[in-house]
Amino acid sequence: MFLFLCGLLLASVRAGEVVSPFGVSFVAAVPTRYILSAGLGAAAGYILTQDSVAALRYIAALLSAGVLARLACEFEKIRNFRLLPSCISFLVCFLTGMALLAADGMRLESFFLYLAESAAAFAVAYFFASAMDTAKGLSGDSGISVRALPAVLFSLFLLLASFSDVALFGVSFARVLLVYAMLLTAWFYKEPGGAICGVAATVVFLTDPNVGLAACAYAAAGLLCAVFFHSKRYFGTILFFVSFAAAFLLTGNDADKFYLLAEVLAGCGLFLVTPRTLLEKAERLTADRVTSAQSNPQRQEILHRLHSAAHAVDEMSHSVRSVSEILRYSMLPEEKDAFARARDEVCVGCGRYAVCWEKNCRDTLAALDGMGKVLKTNEALKASHVPTAFANRCIKLTSLLDSLNRQYVRSTERAAAQRKIEDIRSATADQFDGLCDILKEFSGEISEELTFDESAASRVRAALQNEFGLSESTVTCIYNTEGKLRLELELPAATAEADRAAMKTALEEAVGRPLELPYLESTPTGLHLTYCERAAVVVEAAAAKITADDEPLCGDSYESFYDGRGNYVVILSDGMGQGTRAALDSTMATTLTAKLVRAGIRYASALKMVNSSLILKSKDESLATLDILNIDLYTGRAAFYKAGAAKSILLRKGKYMEVKKASLPAGILRDVSFATAEGILQEGDLVLLGTDGAFEDAPQAVKHALAQVQPQDSSAAIAEKVARAAKTQNTAGRCDDITVIALKIKKNPA
Repeated sequence: MFLFLCGLLLASVRAGEVVSPFGVSFVAAVPTRYILSAGLGAAAGYILTQDSVAALRYIAALLSAGVLARLACEFEKIRNFRLLPSCISFLVCFLTGMALLAADGMRLESFFLYLAESAAAFAVAYFFASAMDTAKGLSGDSGISVRALPAVLFSLFLLLASFSDVALFGVSFARVLLVYAMLLTAWFYKEPGGAICGVAATVVFLTDPNVGLAACAYAAAGLLCAVFFHSKRYFGTILFFVSFAAAFLLTGNDADKFYLLAEVLAGCGLFLVTPRTLLEKAERLTADRVTSAQSNPQRQEILHRLHSAAHAVDEMSHSVRSVSEILRYSMLPEEKDAFARARDEVCVGCGRYAVCWEKNCRDTLAALDGMGKVLKTNEALKASHVPTAFANRCIKLTSLLDSLNRQYVRSTERAAAQRKIEDIRSATADQFDGLCDILKEFSGEISEELTFDESAASRVRAALQNEFGLSESTVTCIYNTEGKLRLELELPAATAEADRAAMKTALEEAVGRPLELPYLESTPTGLHLTYCERAAVVVEAAAAKITADDEPLCGDSYESFYDGRGNYVVILSDGMGQGTRAALDSTMATTLTAKLVRAGIRYASALKMVNSSLILKSKDESLATLDILNIDLYTGRAAFYKAGAAKSILLRKGKYMEVKKASLPAGILRDVSFATAEGILQEGDLVLLGTDGAFEDAPQAVKHALAQVQPQDSSAAIAEKVARAAKTQNTAGRCDDITVIALKIKKNPA
């Protein structure tokens, strides 16, 4: 019904009393399921306002536009083409105009008139389609962006122009509403909104003979009033009327159009009597003034520096790897290095050096090669290992054998140290790679994901100042790609004494969205608070841990936390073996991963950093599994990241499902990556993470325990029940640490 009415009104709008392509453009722009409603409305409008020939022509254009739009939806490659409605509008208006021109006789003036009408139809259809897209995206979580504002305003002003002839003593109620809409837009969006609404009103009213050239006054009035809306509403409104009156008089209008001044005065009065609280509420519901990171020069400079730093770190990594490769191939074998040092120590300066190393060099090298084979067996050289010919020729045989034994041991130690250094070089290069990935991720997040709402930030600062006396506060309102809000506050230390519940209520009123409790971090100057928009789901989590027999420490460790960005994260690690050594490895893996994830680093980069840290930790083998679950509390999407971890279990409405992915643990090889799995969790789902002591050594006991779980059981009771069952029913020949983490998914209460 609404689109039928819009089609009826838009079809009645004429441009210069001659052409009226707006109804055709509207039908081409509406979604296909509404083509019939909009088309019938536009056809009725043309019949009521056009002569029979023109009405017939536009109805033919409407039918053609509807058929073409419906056919285009069957072709995937063109149905998402953004200019498709514009092309359809241009085509049907131009072809029907040419048909009418052919019937009446070709006239150059008429040809250009129909061409201009088709071009107008092309442009107007684009605005209508953009306004439709904006209307579909409107919700309680988002408003109208500055980019979408021209299309929305142009469509709205055309609708108002359709009944501008409804007037009392020349004063049009539609134009009064249009002035009021202009003031609202300038108030919500300041300079961008004032300029856009002024130009849109000018373009629309240039087609209205009751306005004429006075339409240009709307453009000047819209921009100038928005400049003063930063200070006082009254100043901006008065300036709107004064600037319009001045521009109106400069255009040389006669007294017969002074009703335009009365209309502007009425619209300004209506705006001034509107309560400020109502304006602020309307601003939160409709205006979505967010700015992208690309539009801010300071952020662009930060992005440039991040890219430069990432490139420099990447170059460092390549340099370390190149040097390592050169050194690796330039090293002498261990035995040859030992022989060269022994020769320099014993043979150089010997009176028979020329006999051994010049005259009989081949025999000497052959003898040393044979002695090298003995050394490789880790046996000390003796006189019996020396060939007879060489022994008879060498006058310092005892000293040579002692030197060879000593130098070979030292050479072996140097080679082992060199291999360790090589491992450190490689791990350092991996650290550089991980750091490079982190820098690239941060720059990508800033440049692509984040948008900043300066209007909401200013309201938050005002609320903190007025209600809590916090004038020295830094506020940032950030939206992610799904339009979810994150509010970052830097507040002085005195904030710790403030009423947190009252502050949360005031902030919710300022941003117009429900918020979660804040994530707090201490800073050198005070507190950093992160408020996220209220999530759709909550997680009830609990863990149960049973240490292997006769071990003082558990080799498993875990952490779970809310990351301040709308995600609940669980990290579980199982160290190699049991006891202190395993506890150190798993704790190190868990702690480092949690710190990196809390800092906003993605899981793949975090694994690379943790893996190289475990490799460098000690000279002995040091490894640990990593099992990570990330739950998006807005959408319920769960992502499992496994590096050598045991399977996970999902229990949904009594149905048992496993999440099992083969992968290597951290600390063994340099190139380690997560095996991943994703899915959507539902209300009532139960997710269990555990180490292999539970899920691998006693799988049947775990299944049996889960079969007895009741909906009212808490996460703590479920985790304890499963862990005890695994401990009791362990059928493996060894005893291992057991850790079970249970997570119940619930709907977030309003």
